[in-house]
Amino acid sequence: MSDECQECQRLDKALERLLGRAETAKADADRLRAALRGLMMMIENGYLVRDTRKDGESDYVFRMIPLVKALAEAEAALAKEEP
Repeated sequence: MSDECQECQRLDKALERLLGRAETAKADADRLRAALRGLMMMIENGYLVRDTRKDGESDYVFRMIPLVKALAEAEAALAKEEP
């Protein structure tokens, strides 16, 4: 077998591996997206709520900024997927 044919076979195998990994990554992304949608729905429906007992603390609003940012990013990521 020529060097060229061996190189083609090696590239074909590499492409098959990459396609398999892409399929796995897509399936993982779909599962994560579904889980995130579920969490967001639980928040929207009032099943997951924040603790309001610390609302009176002077720095509490600043400690909530990372949570609010994460929720906004989650909503934005899910909105990209909607048709």
